[in-house]
Amino acid sequence: LSDKGKGFIELLQQLTVCDSVSDKDFDRFKELSTRAEDHQVFVIQDDRSGKIVATGSVFIERKFIRNCGKVGHIEDVVVDVKARNAAREEDY
Repeated sequence: LSDKGKGFIELLQQLTVCDSVSDKDFDRFKELSTRAEDHQVFVIQDDRSGKIVATGSVFIERKFIRNCGKVGHIEDVVVDVKARNAAREEDY
């Protein structure tokens, strides 16, 4: 997740209500995310447009149960409406 200008916030707005995020807040979130081993944000970028067309995040929770194991929670998964079913279409 390297550039707010690639449409990340607009993509999340296709999933839910997501207010605009200042550049300062976005940069701070990126900084904190690089330090967190328990939270990862994944994106897929369209090579042609340079825009982010899909995203999702995983939060790893450490548990006392299950032999002090870990559980993953998948969150905020969204694919750009223009990219959906793209595997079955020549282009979108």
